Amino acid sequence: MGGHVPRPRNCECVRCTARLVWRPAVMLTRWMVASLVALTAVVPVFGAMLAPAAIPAKHELAAAQAEALAGVSGTAMVLGRLIACMRPLLLVILLSAVLWTVVEWCYRPLTYGSCISVVDAHVVVLSVLCAAGGVSALASAKLRGGRSWSIGPLAAFTFHGLSIFALFMVNNWLLKAQNPVPVIQGILLINPVTAVCTCLKFDLLRVNWVYGKTIAPEFDFQYPGALISASLFALVSLISVNVAGRIVGKAVRK
Repeated sequence: MGGHVPRPRNCECVRCTARLVWRPAVMLTRWMVASLVALTAVVPVFGAMLAPAAIPAKHELAAAQAEALAGVSGTAMVLGRLIACMRPLLLVILLSAVLWTVVEWCYRPLTYGSCISVVDAHVVVLSVLCAAGGVSALASAKLRGGRSWSIGPLAAFTFHGLSIFALFMVNNWLLKAQNPVPVIQGILLINPVTAVCTCLKFDLLRVNWVYGKTIAPEFDFQYPGALISASLFALVSLISVNVAGRIVGKAVRK
């Protein structure tokens, strides 16, 4: 009884698995997730390096005083300069949002997502960039006027790094804790990478590499809402810019 025997639908042989992995939709999903994770990790770093320009230097205090006399507050001054110095990064986020929204609209690579999911992920990236820029601007502002190009980025790097790697840093404590789930969910709430992956319905903590670095995936937890995380980062940005604006305002009035 010769002839070709058809493969069952649930075949798990190596060849069928390879075909499944290399399907265009699967590859597009992987590229989308990898692209947005890289964007979340890298763009705020550049934002932190550019943000000190939002604080007027000492040789710019005369121009800043003229703006203050015209009724421009210190907060508005810092906010306007911060947006101006971050225009290239804002353009990168916008282009990424347009690209992946078009890809999702045309090819539907996200099995459980939609174009709204892609937009939400870029909102998270934008909020993280604003938070890093705000922290950098605040830390670089000097009470007597002027700015520091080293202290601001260093503070923002620390803030951004802790928000991403905090879960790995407390792993030893998680091993000993009786109920670490609230702590895990609190850390995930301020983790921009998991927030982006949550938008894309990607279970980041169950990836083999991450699973090998932390015990958190073994507990029964739920990922926090990505837009809640974005709101927290936006709040950090607003507070930082407001305080930096007050510092600039006092320096200008002296």
